[in-house]
Amino acid sequence: MIKCKHCLGDIEKNEINEEVCFCELTDNYRNITLGDCLGNCESQEEEMIKGRLKIIEDNRVAFYCMGCKCYHYISINGINHPVWNFNGDYNKPTFSPSVLVKSGHYTGKENIKDCWCTYAKEHPEEKIPYKCGICHSFVTDGKIQYLSDCTHEFAGRTVEMEFPK
Repeated sequence: MIKCKHCLGDIEKNEINEEVCFCELTDNYRNITLGDCLGNCESQEEEMIKGRLKIIEDNRVAFYCMGCKCYHYISINGINHPVWNFNGDYNKPTFSPSVLVKSGHYTGKENIKDCWCTYAKEHPEEKIPYKCGICHSFVTDGKIQYLSDCTHEFAGRTVEMEFPK
C-alpha cells in the first residue's frame, strides 16, 4: 500500500476494518479503502483537472460518479494493480473493461462481520459518510452507462459525465 505524502502517522483501521489515515491538509481522517486518499486530497485535485477527469498520479485518474456521489479512481498504467485501457481523450474518456466498485458487505469478503449498514443501524445519531453498495459501469466517449447490478438510483441509465468540481 502506497501512503499519501499528506498522511500523518500510520495507516489505521476504522470501526468496520477499512483502512484510514489522518490527512494533514484536511485535518480529518480519510478512507483509503474507498479511495478517499492516496494523493487525491481536494487541495491537490483542483490543480490536476484535465477535461472531465482528475489526474491523481501519473498512472491514476478519477471521474465523478453521480450514482455514488463521489469519485471513482482507476489506474491507466502500471504493473502492480488492475489497469484499464484509456483512449487518451480527457474530454470524452473511454475506459475498458468496465469499472466495478464494491463497498461494505458487497465486497464479498468472507470474514466481514460489520459493514456500513450495520454500523449505521447501531449508531443512528451519527452521520455516516459512506454506505455499502455496488457501482458497475462502462465509460464510453464521455458517457457513463450504469449497469443493472448497481445499487443506486442510476442503475440501468446512461448519462453524460460531469466535469470535476
